[in-house]
Amino acid sequence: MAEESRLEASVHVDAAPDEVWHLVTDITRMGEWSPQCRGGRWIGREHGPVVGARFVGINRQGWKWWATTNRVVQAEPGRLFAFRTEQNRARWVFRLEPDGDGTTLVQRRELPAGRPVLSYGLVWALLGGHRRFDTGMQAGIRQTLERIKAVAEAR
Repeated sequence: MAEESRLEASVHVDAAPDEVWHLVTDITRMGEWSPQCRGGRWIGREHGPVVGARFVGINRQGWKWWATTNRVVQAEPGRLFAFRTEQNRARWVFRLEPDGDGTTLVQRRELPAGRPVLSYGLVWALLGGHRRFDTGMQAGIRQTLERIKAVAEAR
C-alpha cells in the first residue's frame, strides 16, 4: 500500500472503550464529528454496527455535496469498527484500545486497492487533487477524533 493512501491519527479519550464505541458506530451522528461527512443513514435490512450492514453517507466540501454507499466490514464491540466505501474502495477504521481508565481511539483511512480511475479523476476535477484532498482529509480525521473525545468526556 502506498504511504500516501493511508491516513491516520489517534487521541486519548477519558472514557471507557464501550462508551466511545457507541459514539463512533452511530453513523447518524457522524455529521457531529466529521467536518466533511454531514451524516449517515442505515439502508437495507441490517441496521447498526454489524458486519454486512450498509449505510449512505452524505459528504460536503464547500459548495460540493456527494453521497457514498458503505458496508460494515468489521464490528467488534468496544474494540474495532470498520467500513468500506463502495465508490472509491476506501476502508475506514476506528480502533479502540483500553488505556488506563480511558481509551486510545485511532481513526485510519486506507486505500488498499489504490484509487479507482473514476474516483481519481473526480478528485482532481472537483476537489483540488489528491494531495490537497488528502491533506484536508488528515486534518478532518484529527478534528473528528477531537470532537468524539469532547462528547465522550462530557458524559
